[in-house]
Amino acid sequence: MQFWFAFGCLAVASVCAEQRKAYKVETFVEPRYVEKKTSTFQESGQRAIYMMAGLVPIPVIYTYMDAHSYIRPGGDERPIGVSTQVGVDNKLQLDFWSEPSLVRSTDIRVSPTAYRSVMDMMKEAGLSPDIRHSDVQSLIDKEQEKMTEARKMSPYASKDIESEYLTFPEIEEFLNELAAEFPDRVEKSSIGKSVEGRDLIKIRVASNLADTSKPVIWIEAMTHAREWITGASALYTIRRLARQQDREAIDMLDQYDWYFAPVHNPDGYVYSHTTDRMWRKNRKEQNECSWWGCYTCYGTDLNRNWDVSWAGEGTSPYCDHDTYHGVKAFSEPETANLRDAIMSTPNRKAFFSIHSYSELIMIPNGYIRTKPDDYDEVKRVADAAQKALKAIHGKSYRVGTPPDILYAATGGAFDYMRTRDGPNLKWSYTYELRPADAEHGGFVLDTKWILPTAEELFASLNSFAYEIAK
Repeated sequence: MQFWFAFGCLAVASVCAEQRKAYKVETFVEPRYVEKKTSTFQESGQRAIYMMAGLVPIPVIYTYMDAHSYIRPGGDERPIGVSTQVGVDNKLQLDFWSEPSLVRSTDIRVSPTAYRSVMDMMKEAGLSPDIRHSDVQSLIDKEQEKMTEARKMSPYASKDIESEYLTFPEIEEFLNELAAEFPDRVEKSSIGKSVEGRDLIKIRVASNLADTSKPVIWIEAMTHAREWITGASALYTIRRLARQQDREAIDMLDQYDWYFAPVHNPDGYVYSHTTDRMWRKNRKEQNECSWWGCYTCYGTDLNRNWDVSWAGEGTSPYCDHDTYHGVKAFSEPETANLRDAIMSTPNRKAFFSIHSYSELIMIPNGYIRTKPDDYDEVKRVADAAQKALKAIHGKSYRVGTPPDILYAATGGAFDYMRTRDGPNLKWSYTYELRPADAEHGGFVLDTKWILPTAEELFASLNSFAYEIAK
């Protein structure tokens, strides 16, 4: 286990100003004690740091105006589990890129104004900070520079899904051209509109579009806007299935029709390109009032908005939190439209929700700590997929339920897919793609890893397709 801290704020001051928020802190200590608190900077910040001091080491990310620094605190590795959601206000900004866990590192982004306070709290809690990376912002700058330079050098860059992250308009154009190239195998349509009126793209890939008798596998990607590798990997999978140039792709299309929501959160994805690279939620305007006044904030976490223990553990009722669950289940057009599209799909067989990062394949249940009756079977299939994934580049993903290997979270897509009132699917899984931690890029994964990551995903999906057909 590792405990990282990275420090800083996104490159432009205006973005930092947008991130002045106040977050709820939720902590739980396994297995008996549960505490929930809502507090301001001094109380919530100290509580978060002190609670983390009792956890095995965790990685953290802090953004410093134009530079991030990784810090590894040392300390007591007592077996205490802590799930913490800490937000930001005018003094303290802690953006959990990944939640505290006993089995993997956790990454947090903190504002520059909180640097000294966080360091002092860590030391007071018995942690010994060690700077691991002095300039994380350079990753964002480098990513933007590469995108700009690549498009100057070659017009093909806007279609190079194996070595470039495409913008949303470029994705639309790429998929339009793919559908035109393979009119008998690829169908592009819209399942509805996003908050800001963009198409929620649906792609169907089939050996014969006129035949609707085959079982269907659904894949959703780019629910969280900053997880660019998920969309890139989905595009790779779509094109490889469409081209039918290898045995695996041929077999996968022989057995199933494949449906994709490759950019489930188009508004957030556009915003992550134009304004805030670390944006997570959709872009719905929210108005919230409290005793200190009213304010406007933006976005709902789409992976907390599904109707399965909605508004429970791992979510926030505050609209300025990254895990805000919305005013009600399916309050967001993105989740409601995807639900309707999947529910109206005949012969649905399986569902995969593609996220990043952490290198995990997660199996049910995610919203409670109780394992389902078919746990052994769904895990066996996931273990086989992990083995197939590892055979490509030697990368090992961890397999398990979210409470066991990550954290419990309610209102998630892959849990909803198994509900009787929902699609009632036996086979429903969530991926957390590369990298393993923020030290290797976090959400800002270098474009050189697009192809290896996508190849691994494809190999594991091929294995899933084979195993669930038995």
